[in-house]
Amino acid sequence: MIRSISMTLNTSIRLLLAAKSRFAPFLICGRIKKACFRHILLAFICLMCTSAVAQQHQSKGYQKLSTKDTLRVKNLLDKGYEQLDQYLDQIELLDSAILFAKRANSLSVNIGYAKGMDFAKLLEARVYLAKGDIKTTKGRLKNLGRQSQVALWISLAKQAVARRRTKENIDSTFIYLHRADAIAKNLGSTTVQLMVKSQFAMFQLTVGDTDKGVEIYKELIRTYELKGDERMAGRTLTMLVSNLPHLAKYSRELISGADRCIKIYTKLNHKDTIAMIMLCKANFYRTQNDNTLAEKELLPAIELFKVTKSPVIVYAYASLANICIDYGNNEKALRYYIESINAAVKYKQTSRLAVTYQQLGALYLAMNQLDKSMETFKLAFELVEKKTRLVPGEALVLVRSIADVMGRNGKVVEALDFIDKMEKKYPPQPGPEQTVLPVIRGGLYAKLGKFDIAEKYYLDAVQVSDKLGSTFKNKAIDLIAGFYLRTRQWDKAKPYLETLKNIPHNVLTANDQRNIQLYLYRIDSAGGNYASALNHFLKYKAINDTIYNTTNKKRYLELQIQYETDKKDKDILLKQKNIQILEKQDLLHQTLLHQTSLQMRLDQQKRQQELKISALEDQRRDRDFTVFRLRAAENDQNIKRLEKEAKLQQTLLSQAKINKGLTYGGILLLAIVVSLLLSRYRLKQRANKLLNAQKEEISQQNRSLQELVEKKESLIIEKEWLVKEIHHRVKNNLQIVISLLRAQTDYLDNDVALLALKQSQHRMQAMSMIHQRLYQSESMSCINIRDYVSEMVAYFSDSMNRDTKVIFEIDMLPLSLDIGQAIPLGLILNESITNAIKYAFEDTENPKIEISLAAIGEDALTLMIKDNGKGLVTGFDPKKAKSLGMSLILGLSKQLGGNCSFLNNNGLSIHINFKVNLMSGETAYLSVMAS
Repeated sequence: MIRSISMTLNTSIRLLLAAKSRFAPFLICGRIKKACFRHILLAFICLMCTSAVAQQHQSKGYQKLSTKDTLRVKNLLDKGYEQLDQYLDQIELLDSAILFAKRANSLSVNIGYAKGMDFAKLLEARVYLAKGDIKTTKGRLKNLGRQSQVALWISLAKQAVARRRTKENIDSTFIYLHRADAIAKNLGSTTVQLMVKSQFAMFQLTVGDTDKGVEIYKELIRTYELKGDERMAGRTLTMLVSNLPHLAKYSRELISGADRCIKIYTKLNHKDTIAMIMLCKANFYRTQNDNTLAEKELLPAIELFKVTKSPVIVYAYASLANICIDYGNNEKALRYYIESINAAVKYKQTSRLAVTYQQLGALYLAMNQLDKSMETFKLAFELVEKKTRLVPGEALVLVRSIADVMGRNGKVVEALDFIDKMEKKYPPQPGPEQTVLPVIRGGLYAKLGKFDIAEKYYLDAVQVSDKLGSTFKNKAIDLIAGFYLRTRQWDKAKPYLETLKNIPHNVLTANDQRNIQLYLYRIDSAGGNYASALNHFLKYKAINDTIYNTTNKKRYLELQIQYETDKKDKDILLKQKNIQILEKQDLLHQTLLHQTSLQMRLDQQKRQQELKISALEDQRRDRDFTVFRLRAAENDQNIKRLEKEAKLQQTLLSQAKINKGLTYGGILLLAIVVSLLLSRYRLKQRANKLLNAQKEEISQQNRSLQELVEKKESLIIEKEWLVKEIHHRVKNNLQIVISLLRAQTDYLDNDVALLALKQSQHRMQAMSMIHQRLYQSESMSCINIRDYVSEMVAYFSDSMNRDTKVIFEIDMLPLSLDIGQAIPLGLILNESITNAIKYAFEDTENPKIEISLAAIGEDALTLMIKDNGKGLVTGFDPKKAKSLGMSLILGLSKQLGGNCSFLNNNGLSIHINFKVNLMSGETAYLSVMAS
């Protein structure tokens, strides 16, 4: 505090000396004496000191944070992030998120919670980012802590690449990540640096160099494995598997990585993550056209999703439906799509609901249910238009589907207008999106009879699909082949059909195989090869009947042949009509050209007239401006003269005001100094009185507290002696009962009763030992199990082992168990050892009993009692035995919360696994022993 006041004084003196030199002319003019300046300097210093002390007291108050207040801040932030995460389909949630962020920030300021203020500002910045306000988001960076800056730069990178994958956005992504990396390195936090590196790897996989991204991920996994962080290694491996492109060259990397993830998360018992990895594998198999393996992964994944109640089950059902479509089982696919929709509604997955509706609409379209198809597509499109962020291509796929249904219903022109309107609203990105609209436009123009325009669009789709892989290419070839067949261009269709024929059958779906057979039938029919045409048509019908469950094959064949015959006649008439339409269109086009030429001439004349008028206007404005400049120059001279006179008067007035102000200021500051000195003196007296009173009160409370502590300690000592006395008396009572039983055995001649009394003696002796150890030890509720078992074995050796000479081998962990577990454990040992000595060693040389207690986890033990005797009789089931000893062992095992097993292997081995209530400090030891 003294140091801060000293620094404040030095700063104040420097400032005032500078002020003195700056206002020296005025001080001379006003004849202000040096004494007056000293008074002003002293007053200003006192004011600065008082301000510094007040600020220091205020900063100390901020250090006393309430846990309740910080929890309120965290709850507000959690609610804000919840609104931000769910805003995808409800833009109004972003305003709620900002409200929560402002409330959290206000509360953090009031209680001096620095982290809360930082997190609230980060949340607010992320909301502006979600709204697309990049400028405001970047402006918030300067108000954030360094870790929050790293998080926001990463969010900016994700947003940049999510909008549109243009070169500009991709470059921005890596710039943002480099800035995050630079801040992370300055922080010196390895965890933050690894997090940024992981983001680099992910973006390399998705938009950059895939091989480089894979290498970075592998390096991260090795780093986490060397650190022994299995959880982070598994998470990083999961990110690699999830983001790898589904290409054949990465198949080995993806499958082996997925299997490693499943092993890691099986050990960690993360069922939800295991199911997600299985879904990822299934999607990869689907892209490789291996539906059998995909289905094998999906079915158990769905069962795991049901157990964990995960919303990802929506995607699993949809994938399974797509497999059923490939198999030609549309009825089963319809059922799975409905399951997917129900799950999406249940888990509020509205973003996925649109995709599932689109897939269901496509299925209805394939089944020729146009009304249901249009209804479902419109539902999907309404959901998509409500979104604030779109998945690339999501809107265009629905535009294509709706336009297709409109075209099938005869609304071709309306469909083309709809496509043009939507293309402006949702322009396609480079990639698969570029094939969507050309394909549907080609089909619609073909319906209008504009085959040359349709062919151009189909060829555009084929050209784009050449760069996108076999799946897109095969689909484009299938579509253009169908177009050429429908327009009777057999020579152009044939090369594409030959390409389709050479595709392996396991790659083609049932619908693809059906279409190829239909196309081959049409080509053979046109070429006069009727035997081959009939063969292809029968194959087409067989596949089509499998898909749509058609029953009357013969009737359908007759109708199809009749339809083809009628269609040939109609095509001839249609071509004639098309020629007439083209002639009319050409005449109309010439008329429009003439009208356009006339309009252009009129426009040119109008522009020339406007230029002449504009030139005249410019001349008039130049003349007016010259007059204005002359008048302005004259006015400027008058203004300058008046300004000089005003400045002279102002100088005289200001000098007088300064003299007067400095005089009054000096008097006022002196009065303030005197009042401050008096106030500080009174405050000091009051603070001393309050401090003395508080000191006396604290001394009184300390004396009372000391008395309470002493009384508590005496009560604890008294309680310990009472508990020890209880254990001692219980032990004495048990010994009395044992002595009575021993005396009773002298008067019994019944062997069964004599045996029962001896067994009871042993059981009571086992409990008596526990109570004896409890009152002899410092702890009154726990005993050392190894010492207890050793004492019990010594007792049995003395009392029962005189004839058999059994060797005992003991391997027990030095653990302390509470009395609730020690007594059942002692009774189990008593029964097991007694049974072994009595029945196991009739013909055994060197009889031996092994007793061990080992760890099998952080909170579980296994007790083993093994002998080398004759073991159990073949067919004897201990769990169904009616003997008291076996019943006690099984019952006491359940009391321990464990399970008991019996094994015949060179004698009888009893294993009891149970969870243990450990004392503090023994959990780590038990974990080490288990490993």
